Amino acid sequence: MEADGLAPARPVRPLSGPWVWIAVRAMCYLLLTGALGACASSPPTSAPGPPIAIVWPSPPDSPRVRYVGTLVGEADVRGSAPRSLWSRMWRGLLGESHPQVFAKPVDVEVDAQGRIYVADTALACVHVLDRARGRYQRLRDVVGHRSLASPVGVAAGSDGRLFVADSVLGLIAVYSPEGKAIAVWGEGSLKRPGDPALGPDGSLYVADAAAHQIVQFGPDGTERRRFGRRGTGPGEFNYPSNLTVDPEGGLWVVDTLNARVQHLDPEGRFVSAFGKAGDGTGDFGRPKGIVIGPGNVLWIVDALFDVIQLFRPDGTLLLVVGGPGRSPGQFWLPAGITEDSAGLVYVADSYNGRVQVLDAKGTAP
Repeated sequence: MEADGLAPARPVRPLSGPWVWIAVRAMCYLLLTGALGACASSPPTSAPGPPIAIVWPSPPDSPRVRYVGTLVGEADVRGSAPRSLWSRMWRGLLGESHPQVFAKPVDVEVDAQGRIYVADTALACVHVLDRARGRYQRLRDVVGHRSLASPVGVAAGSDGRLFVADSVLGLIAVYSPEGKAIAVWGEGSLKRPGDPALGPDGSLYVADAAAHQIVQFGPDGTERRRFGRRGTGPGEFNYPSNLTVDPEGGLWVVDTLNARVQHLDPEGRFVSAFGKAGDGTGDFGRPKGIVIGPGNVLWIVDALFDVIQLFRPDGTLLLVVGGPGRSPGQFWLPAGITEDSAGLVYVADSYNGRVQVLDAKGTAP
């Protein structure tokens, strides 16, 4: 019966479901960011002094290489301008309240459109920095419902495809210009692929460290040939790690544990070699990345000495850039290196969690 003309009270249903979790997290995020904002100190009013130029060689010699800047992640694409309240709240709900940063960048590539690709083994992804469009992206998916495990090398094709070497999965992951995983190459035949490089005919060359070989794939992903074996003789390798291809199709292979660089023709025949193990200027400790810069100068990264050494193709040392440390122009276990069309050189400064950018145009004749 109804008492006093009042209808029976409806049972109260407890709040539940994902929207409650989102609402609670949003409220906590707003309270936290508000509290932090109230406690934040005001920015300094004094303007910083003029930047100090970092150049090599040091004065009074004429500089040939200049430090340009450093890339650390998403903020280099989207800037540090304040975001709207709703934008910050939404990113907070997704667990991305702060811009994404590099953790352990080991290789870097710049494509014809100026997009920068950074292979990050600690985060198991490839960061994509599209500064022209203000876009940031992370590539993780691999065809076959998998994710990248240890991306160690990247190469960008003239058709917009991206090739990522994964040393743990033992394959090359191929991505469309939009960043969609579209194919895998070399699965089942590559042991521990390292740095990939594209030839002028569209071939992809990969340094397979554990096989002590260089593997060539055609533009369609078909394996064409492999050359080399373990050893110390001409055309033999001891854990090759990185390589680059010159405009004539010749290969320059960093033969890491043999502490040398070998020059091969497009068919893999030995042409020449230079370098030796040692701790003197021009010697190698743990050579890694290699790129051909302006003036046909070879830039070779040494991860042990934390420097980049510049050589003529005949092995003549021209210049040493960098040194151990965490300041601009210093390195801590650097690895991959590349050049863009404007003559800028990008170095994956692995243990400093950054990519350093150098102006290489002064090395041209």
